[in-house]
Amino acid sequence: MTSDKSLFIDLKEVDGGKVTFGDNNKAKIVGIGSIGNKFTTLIQNVSYVVGLKHNLLSVSQLYDKGYKVNFESSLCHIIDSSCHAPVSTTRQHISGKAINIKQSSSCKISNK
Repeated sequence: MTSDKSLFIDLKEVDGGKVTFGDNNKAKIVGIGSIGNKFTTLIQNVSYVVGLKHNLLSVSQLYDKGYKVNFESSLCHIIDSSCHAPVSTTRQHISGKAINIKQSSSCKISNK
């Protein structure tokens, strides 16, 4: 989930209901799309939630899509497990910044 519309490479407006957070506050889902860059789609079916203060990432959803996620020190590495190519490295703490999606010359990700 993110509230940063600029992160999306495609975004479809939806009336997606609301998400409830741990403190019982609610926020409306107003879009669904994919996050990536011009070379790679990293995460599909990302919720666009207006007013969300921090980006939220589901490690289990990344595993389900064939990525490996490694945590070390203050970094989180997202790796395409089909070819062991790094897709992203980002800080673990919540900073509100986008995941840095890198183009890998050794592995291409298919959306099919």
